[in-house]
Amino acid sequence: MSSILVRAFKALIDRVLNKSIEDSIADDNGMFYGYFRDTKHSEQQRGLSRTLQKCIADFASEDTDKNNLATIKEQISKIDNAVELLRAKKSWKRGGLNDTLSELNSSLDRFFRSLNERPFNFIDIADDDDPFNLLCAHAVYYLGEHIICPPGEGMLAKIYETVSNTISHSTAIEIRGKKEECLMKHILKCKEKLDGLDKEKPNYKELRKTFVLEAIDAIQRENAGICEESKPIDSIPVQVTLIAVARVKAPTIKPSRGRLKVAMDNALEEIKERCPSSEKEKTEEDKSMLSV
Repeated sequence: MSSILVRAFKALIDRVLNKSIEDSIADDNGMFYGYFRDTKHSEQQRGLSRTLQKCIADFASEDTDKNNLATIKEQISKIDNAVELLRAKKSWKRGGLNDTLSELNSSLDRFFRSLNERPFNFIDIADDDDPFNLLCAHAVYYLGEHIICPPGEGMLAKIYETVSNTISHSTAIEIRGKKEECLMKHILKCKEKLDGLDKEKPNYKELRKTFVLEAIDAIQRENAGICEESKPIDSIPVQVTLIAVARVKAPTIKPSRGRLKVAMDNALEEIKERCPSSEKEKTEEDKSMLSV
């Protein structure tokens, strides 16, 4: 049985490896740094990264997500060891790719542990056409994305975060917490509604899809509200002299609907694609569109 967690693992690991390959190519092509690099060796390491990408993409799920995690980590460790041996031939210590792979395994562990601590159990859920499972698949990806592929921060964003923390504006961590709380709350509510449905009723599947779509809509609306409540700072104080402070216009980094919105948009799109409406639902949708 393929699971939503394995689906998330595959997508997120591929992102990490793609970035590693892109960074390596950029370093090879760098004006100064590339001059001192062994580009042939770099290409060999990228080859190992691509080998790992294929292994993960072709990975066949095992009986439990716990075993899935163990096997995927083992595959990553094998490539990590292969990279280390390749570098040892040149008497080099472990390098950047080794660090990336080691951190990747640690991140997968943290991700798995964090899911076990959630009020809803995302472990061992089938990756199939069920609307609720599809919602959970995108929720799991969203939760794992922050751990395995955290957003980068520029210098101005870091300054903004420091200043905002000192004057009682919501921090990025607080906002992230509110978004995750919003997500979990509506998933639990949705699961409760679904558990109350009569599976023998002819409209069971339609109602199941409807409740999931309502949950996505509720998440989107609350997410927008969370972002709206988090007011931006208009300017950043910068010390110019010992007694003068200039106010520099802050970058536009008011919390956006961001990754949670993207996740829910993707969930909505996939549910509509993989769980097509019945003829009755389509007729009602057509009537609704005509009445607008």
